[in-house]
Amino acid sequence: MRLVRRTEHRAKYVCDPLHVFPDSGETVRELICTAKHTWHRPLPACIEKRATEGSGLVSHYEQKRRYGDSDNMSDKQADTVYDILIPSLIIAGLFVVNGIVFAVIMRYRNKRKQRLDLESKELAEL
Repeated sequence: MRLVRRTEHRAKYVCDPLHVFPDSGETVRELICTAKHTWHRPLPACIEKRATEGSGLVSHYEQKRRYGDSDNMSDKQADTVYDILIPSLIIAGLFVVNGIVFAVIMRYRNKRKQRLDLESKELAEL
């Protein structure tokens, strides 16, 4: 891992290629100095990315929620988008597609029925 940038209040570390932090699966970690002059998160040693496969590491989104970054409001909005809005739009889209398919099928059946009625009348006239 390498220290990329450091200021009085922040430090940014990056793992070597093909390595990640074991607790988050991320390649970059930014630490913030607290009022007690400690980092707000731990800085574990990087491990090979291969070692994390199947380990159930949490995503960046979940990691951010767990450590309670300062944009809690944006996390709540993200929850609304991911948990309510996107599934609702998908369901509405499926209803629209089903309606279109149903309309096409009904139109085809009506045309076929009219054609059969016309053919049966012609046969009856013979």
